[in-house]
Amino acid sequence: MVAAIGASDGIVYVEQGPCYRGLRACLSLSVTRGAGFRILRVSVDSHKLREASKGNGRVDLIGTIGHELWHALEVLNERSLTTTAAIYLFYQREFPTARNSFETAAAVAVGEKVRKEAGARVGRALTVATRQTWLAQCGGPESTLGTDGWWSWPCI
Repeated sequence: MVAAIGASDGIVYVEQGPCYRGLRACLSLSVTRGAGFRILRVSVDSHKLREASKGNGRVDLIGTIGHELWHALEVLNERSLTTTAAIYLFYQREFPTARNSFETAAAVAVGEKVRKEAGARVGRALTVATRQTWLAQCGGPESTLGTDGWWSWPCI
C-alpha cells in the first residue's frame, strides 16, 4: 500500500488532529496541488484512539492508519480527483451513505488486516528473553506487560 502511494502522484501526510463528528481518524477530503503532486492529509485523534482501545492502543492505531491510507489510495487511484468537490462527489457517487462521511468495505478490510498483522508481529517480537530484558530495564511496581505485548508505565 505504501509502495502504491509512493508510485502515485500523491503525498499523504499523517498527522495528529481532530476529525469530523469525533471520529478516531479520517482522510480529509481537501486536496492541495503543487509541483505535480496531489497532497492529502490523514488526521488521527490519538487521544480518542487511546481511550477507545485501552490495551491494544498501538496495534489499533497502526490498523486505523492503514485504513485511512487505503482511503488515500482510493483517491490517488482516480487521477481526476484534484479538488475537494471532486473527491466528495466521487465518494457520494461510489460509496453513498446517509450522512456526510463515507466508508468503503475495502478500507475496513485493510484496517482489519493491518491490525492482525501488527498484532502478530508484536506477539512474535516479544520473546521470553526480550520480555526479561524489558523487565530488567523497566522493572518496578508500576511496570506491567499488557496483553497486547506492550509495556505500560514507566517504559513507554
